[in-house]
Amino acid sequence: MQNLPDFLVVGPPKTASTSLHYYLSQHPEVFMSPKKETRFFDVHYEEGLDYYSEFFKDKKDEKMTGEASPTYAFLPFVAGRIKNNLPGAKLIFCFRDPVERAFSGWLMRGSKGNETLSFRQALEKNLEQREHINFDDEEGAKIWLDDQQALYKKNKLTIRTYIEGSMYAEQLKSYRKYFADEKIKVLLLDDLKVDFRGTLLSIFEFLNVDTAITADIRNETKNKHNKNMLKPLFNLVGKEAVFKAGKIIPKGMRNKLFEFAVKGKQEKPKINEEDKVFAYNIFRNDVGELEKLLAKDLSAWKNF
Repeated sequence: MQNLPDFLVVGPPKTASTSLHYYLSQHPEVFMSPKKETRFFDVHYEEGLDYYSEFFKDKKDEKMTGEASPTYAFLPFVAGRIKNNLPGAKLIFCFRDPVERAFSGWLMRGSKGNETLSFRQALEKNLEQREHINFDDEEGAKIWLDDQQALYKKNKLTIRTYIEGSMYAEQLKSYRKYFADEKIKVLLLDDLKVDFRGTLLSIFEFLNVDTAITADIRNETKNKHNKNMLKPLFNLVGKEAVFKAGKIIPKGMRNKLFEFAVKGKQEKPKINEEDKVFAYNIFRNDVGELEKLLAKDLSAWKNF
C-alpha cells in the first residue's frame, strides 16, 4: 500500500516553506516527509509513485501527511501532475513582497556560485527568457529538468525563474484550473510574522487537525542568509562531485564542516532603490491581479 500526502506546501521559494515544514512537523496529527523538498512532481516524476511513497513510509497513525517543495508553485505543469495523482490534495501557498522574494532568490543563487549577473541583469535576462520559454506543458517540464540536472552536476544556471517565482496571481490561477478554492490555502509571510499563533491556527483549521496545539509549536526562523564557502568547489567540479566526496567523510566531521565551512554567517546584502523600482514595475500588474483574487489590500508591497 502506498503512503501518499494529503497536502502540499507548494511554495514558492524563499517564502518560509522550510519554516512551515518545521512548524507542521511538530504537530502530533501531522506527518511531514523527513526530507524537505522531495521535488517529486518537478524533478523525480519519472521515478513513479512507489518512489514517492518511500518518503512517507514511516507514517504511523497521523491524521494528515504532507511535504514541502517550493518549486511546485511556479511550474504550471506540476499542477496537472498533482491533480492526476493526488486529486483530493490540499495546497498551501505562502506569498511575500514579490521584489523581496526575487532578490532573496538571487542572493541564494549568488551564494551557491551559479548566478554571476547583478540582480538587475538577472531580471533582464529572465524577461528575455520569458519571451520564448514557459513551463505550461511537458516541453517546459523537459527544459526545467535539464536546467535542474545542470545545476546539480555542474552548478550551472541555464534558466532563471526570479520573475516566475514572484508572479503570485499567475501561480494561483494555474492551480485554480485544477483545484477548487476550498482546497487552496494562501498565507502571507507578513501575517506569519505579525500573528504567528493565529496564522498557525488557520493552517491547522484548513488541514482539519487539532487547533489547540498551537501554543506548543516552537517559533524558530529557518533558512537564514548564509555565505556558502564551498562555492569555488561547486564551480570547479560541480555540486554532484562535491556531495559524493562529502559522503566519504565521517558524519560527525561532515556536520562540523557544514556548520563552519559551508554556512559561514554573513551580513545580508540589501537591494538598492533603483533596482527595487525596476523589479516592482515587472510585478505591478500581477500584484493588482492578486489583490482581486484574494480580495485583499497589498499596498504594503507598493511602498518605496
